[in-house]
Amino acid sequence: MPIRGAVASLARILGAVVIVASFAVLAAHHPPAWLRTHVAAARAEADPWASYIAPEAECPGRDRTDLPVVAQDRVMVCLLTYARGAAGLKPLPVVYRLNLSSLHKAMDIEHCADFSHTACGRPFTAVFEAVGYTGRTGENIAWGAGQAGSPATVVSGWLNSLHHRENLFSRDWAEQGIALVPVANFLGEQHAEIWVNEFGNPA
Repeated sequence: MPIRGAVASLARILGAVVIVASFAVLAAHHPPAWLRTHVAAARAEADPWASYIAPEAECPGRDRTDLPVVAQDRVMVCLLTYARGAAGLKPLPVVYRLNLSSLHKAMDIEHCADFSHTACGRPFTAVFEAVGYTGRTGENIAWGAGQAGSPATVVSGWLNSLHHRENLFSRDWAEQGIALVPVANFLGEQHAEIWVNEFGNPA
């Protein structure tokens, strides 16, 4: 894929990140200039985080979007675990309640066509309250159409965004959840994938 096309595709997947109670929100349709510049550098083979992306042999299917949802979820967890390991951090166990809260958020984003941490106008904490999860929480979200929605591309985008990366590498978290919702058409793009990665440290 040409560099310009790859930059545009990757820029579309980058959303906003919440670290505990601190919001750093990026626009879904028009990522800020600093983000475009950073992604452009990454796609020009100057990506300082390239070694944090697991090779295909380590996480098979990392570039595929045609696998079943459960399989793509497993690939995503593999990639996140590899990235944390490259940063000298322990893997985060995947727990049911955070998987469920991740799914709630992804479904809200799809249902209301609202790519934000407060999709459908609901408070950020709503999805955690809905599943009975208490404690410190955080969230990374992303979406992309076609190859831009693959697990490896999404993780690359998170790593190349300061606030997403800080969330992923935070030592505050004890566990995580992941959810993928494939969408036939999202915000004008066909064959899109909505990803949510929830983090938590239970009370």
